[in-house]
Parts: sequence; structure tokens; C-alpha cells
Amino acid sequence: MIRVLLVDDEAMVRAGVRAVLGNDPDIAVVAEASSGREGVELAWSHRPDVALVDIRMPGMNGLEAAEEIRRAVPGVGVVILTTFGEEEYVVRALDSGVDGFLLKTGDPGSCCSGCARWRREVPSSPQGGPPGPRRSEPRTLHRPAARP
Repeated sequence: MIRVLLVDDEAMVRAGVRAVLGNDPDIAVVAEASSGREGVELAWSHRPDVALVDIRMPGMNGLEAAEEIRRAVPGVGVVILTTFGEEEYVVRALDSGVDGFLLKTGDPGSCCSGCARWRREVPSSPQGGPPGPRRSEPRTLHRPAARP
């Protein structure tokens, strides 16, 4: 089961993404946040596999929230979900250490496949007990080509 945290200041968007993800039996939305700060707190308390984070929110924006989530829960897959596809936003998001970038205007199925793609594996503890810390292995990210 892929555990997902949604972070978006728009309730309608969260409801739509939750509905899309709810069609995949391997995905469970474990928490929803309406601000970046709340997203960081919920990431800490719920330990999701993937956090889908809007880039533009009042207060703490999505890039700041993504960085804080990565610090609070090392190894969580952080994916920016936004309407802004401009190269500047993509590069800033990838430079901030996020794992992926999905457009809200894209195919709804890309949300589910993105969660599966950017989920990080959780190793079990050597004693066979609950999972240990999440791995934070480097990922290859494809940045847009520079404009001439």
C-alpha cells in the first residue's frame, strides 16, 4: 500500500486528487493539509510514502514545504503537483530536491503512476521488527534543456 499525503490550499483540488487516487487499490490517502506548515506537521505524524505538494500556497509555499518535509521525514518521496508548467518552476522544484513534478492539467492517471514511481522503499529493521529509517538514495532527475 502506498501511503500518500496531499498538501494543497484548495479543498476542491484535494478532493479531486483524493478521488483520482481512490481509484487505485494500492494507494491510500492518509492525510490532507491545507497549508505548507500543516503538511510538514502531518508528514511527521503520518509518515507517508509520498507527499503530493502544491507549489503555490499562502504562507509557506510548496518548495519550502517540500524541503521541510524531506528534513522531517527523510526518504519520503516528494512530488510537486501544480498548474504551473513553466521551465522556471520545474527547475526550481527539482533544484529544491523534490523527486518529481506533475501538472494538475495532466492525465489523472499520472497521479497514480507518479505515486508508484516516486515511492521510496522502506527497509525492514535487522531484527525483523517495524520498518527502519527510509533510505535516501540519490535519484536521477531529468531537467528541461537550457534555452539558447
